[in-house]
Amino acid sequence: MKLTVGQRIANVREYRRLKGTELSELTKIPTSTITAIEKGRIKNASGEFLRRIADALEVSVDYLITDRGVKLEDAMGPESLAVFLRENDVTDELQAKLRALSKLPTSPKSVKGWRNLIENARYLGAELLVP
Repeated sequence: MKLTVGQRIANVREYRRLKGTELSELTKIPTSTITAIEKGRIKNASGEFLRRIADALEVSVDYLITDRGVKLEDAMGPESLAVFLRENDVTDELQAKLRALSKLPTSPKSVKGWRNLIENARYLGAELLVP
């Protein structure tokens, strides 16, 4: 059985051990709206909401919509993250721009999280020079 976008969001949120209120705080989307999306009462969530949710859950928007794209993976260690950022020219300035675009209070803690953030920026056509 194919999962809905809302079911995928709920599954990833639970996998990440986040409460709906915590996802709400990270995304600045009301808890009631997140609940409505997860329960299928809102079937066509805006691209902006999906981007914020995907960024907070560290998955790609594509994964939430189609079950393809970057899925749940174990976070890589801090050394791998430092290497990824350096090898992909993700400067402090670019990190700040991506963080501002995603409206997340902190930077992703994994390579997967950074890849998703960059992919989501490209998906939305953000005018940033991303690796």
